[in-house]
Amino acid sequence: MVKKKDILLLKHLIVEERADEVRNIFAKLHPADIAEILLEVKDINKNLFWNLMDYKKAVQVFEEFEPSDRAVLLQEMTENEALRILEDMSTDELIEMLRELPNKEVDKLISKLPTSYYEELKSLLRLADDTAGGLMTTDYVYLFPDATINEAIEDVRKFGQEAETIYYLYVVDNSKKLIGVLSLRELLSAPRHCTVGEIMHKNVISVDVSCDQEEAAKVIYKYSLLAVPVVDKNHRMLGIITVDDALEIIEEEDTEDIHRLAGITPEQEVILTSSIWGASKQRILWLVICLAGDFVSGLVIDGYSAILQSVVAIAFFILPPVAINT
Repeated sequence: MVKKKDILLLKHLIVEERADEVRNIFAKLHPADIAEILLEVKDINKNLFWNLMDYKKAVQVFEEFEPSDRAVLLQEMTENEALRILEDMSTDELIEMLRELPNKEVDKLISKLPTSYYEELKSLLRLADDTAGGLMTTDYVYLFPDATINEAIEDVRKFGQEAETIYYLYVVDNSKKLIGVLSLRELLSAPRHCTVGEIMHKNVISVDVSCDQEEAAKVIYKYSLLAVPVVDKNHRMLGIITVDDALEIIEEEDTEDIHRLAGITPEQEVILTSSIWGASKQRILWLVICLAGDFVSGLVIDGYSAILQSVVAIAFFILPPVAINT
């Protein structure tokens, strides 16, 4: 949690054009803290803050925002700035954000990316967003079973920087079929004369690309995994779902369950966040029905007013007419 005085200090340093001091502060802050500061800063051009950050740090900060907020920030950037951010974002975070943008805007943005990456993003966007395929990232490290330990370590060094996680290393054959898995610790501690195939675990827990995202999250929770591979019907590896994404899904599902228990449906959530006129149009029918019910109840009670006057105690058992929110 960033203190208010720190936000005020950064604003002051920006106004005084003390850029070096701002850069030093940003270098020490966690990306989540910088994102929190940017949300608080409304009276200063946010582009000044982006320009004062190290580029890699800027990408990390950008990913800390909610997908809808990222979409807004992206539209405030120049085209070159936006493309640089897109190229370095993790695939799952990028897909999540692109789903918040209009289709025309998405096509315009990703069409300027390298062709291979463009095709990959297009295929991922076609997957349903509530499935394992819509949640996964394609940034992972895979190895071949006949690679030596030294070769495998070199591959991890080469491709690990771009991967979402390297705690699990997946083993595939020449057709990309998932055949094994091993941890980074197992790789580093293995005898150098061994091959990957000799030390890998062959019984790999995975989820199908069409699996519901909640079920995929439950698999990670059940087996205490840091990530789970996503495969197609031929068991070809397509990507991975990491534990942080699974936690977000579990949180969303739990929130929906709590709302359901409280009698709040998605439609009612829209009503609660819409304008007075919009909410009135949605609820007018039920309000009229409740009003009619109250009117009938009043007539019935009025019809028995003589009895109520003679036996006052009965009145204590009568519920007052209440317009119930259905």
